[in-house]
Amino acid sequence: ADGKTQIIDKGVYKSWGRDRLYFVDGKFSSFKESMKILCADDVNMDVDLKSLISFDVSEKSIEFIKSKMPTRKVNEEISGYELSLDEFYKMAVSDVVRGTGRNIISANETDDIRPNRKQLEAAIQAAVIERVEALKYPIRVSAVLLSNIDYPESVKLKREEIKNVQLEEERKAALAQARLAEAERMVAVETEEAKVRLVRAKAQASEYSILGEQLTDQFLMWR
Repeated sequence: ADGKTQIIDKGVYKSWGRDRLYFVDGKFSSFKESMKILCADDVNMDVDLKSLISFDVSEKSIEFIKSKMPTRKVNEEISGYELSLDEFYKMAVSDVVRGTGRNIISANETDDIRPNRKQLEAAIQAAVIERVEALKYPIRVSAVLLSNIDYPESVKLKREEIKNVQLEEERKAALAQARLAEAERMVAVETEEAKVRLVRAKAQASEYSILGEQLTDQFLMWR
C-alpha cells in the first residue's frame, strides 16, 4: 500500500489490504516460430526459429511488470496475480523474433543459408537480445536457434532433378575413366608383348645369320 516493491524468494507470504502479490515462474520455456522467408534470390525458404526464454525479475523490471505485463488472477492459499510468459511472448516477443529472423535471413540467397547457418543463428540471437534489452522487457533470452531450414517442395524437386543429372554424369564419367584405364592397360600389354616378339625376331634372325655363314658349299657337299 505504501508503493514499495520487494522481491521475495519461494515460500509462503501474505499480502494485506491494497498490496498486490505477483507469482513468477522462473523456468525457461521454449517457443517456436515457423515462417516462410523470401530470400535475396526470390525463393521462399521454410524456416523454424526456436527461442529459449525465461522471466528475469529484477529491481529494474518491476515497474514494467506492474504497469504492462499481462497477469492472470489466481485464487489459491494466497490470492495474487500470475505472470504469464506464454501471453507475454505472444503479445510482445514473437514479433521481435519473427522480424529479426526475417530481416537477417532474407538478405541472403537460399544456397548461402545452410552453409552459414551458425553465423546467421548467432546474428539473430544477438539482435533479438539487443532489441529485448532496448525495450526493457523483463525476460532473459538464453538462445535463439535455427531449428529447421528447408526449401519449398517445387525447389526440392528441381534440386533433386539436378542432383540426379549430376549423379548420372558422374556415373558416365566413371565408366569412361574405367574404359580409358582398361585401354591404357591393354596398350601397355600390347607394347610389352611387341617388345618380346621383337627380341625373339632379332634372336631368330641372328641364328639364321650364323647358320648361313656356316653353310658353305664344302660343308654342304660333305653333308
